[in-house]
Amino acid sequence: AHKQAGNLPAARRTLDRGLAIARRVHGPSHPNTGILLINLADLQLDLHNLAGAAMLFQQARIILEKNHGRASSQLAAFISRQAFIPEMQNQPGKARAQYQAAWRILRPAHTLFL
Repeated sequence: AHKQAGNLPAARRTLDRGLAIARRVHGPSHPNTGILLINLADLQLDLHNLAGAAMLFQQARIILEKNHGRASSQLAAFISRQAFIPEMQNQPGKARAQYQAAWRILRPAHTLFL
């Protein structure tokens, strides 16, 4: 709600509190913790804090891989989101490589329907 209202500092405080609670209640590797890390990383992108977003995305990726595996559609979707960082840094080659990595994960599932 805070983010939609444009109050990014309040959104950050809320997400930070939620992340602390999730880590305490569910543990550092729980999927809910990963989701909050992704939301916090997205907020950091909105604030143009690319280094902070990259760090949070990396933490979330470890959790996603642990809980869903390296060949999951959840991980592919996440890798596509991570590609926003090199896009924002005007590094299209790096962004393209991440999109291709996501597609390599999804491609086997899509070939079943071709």
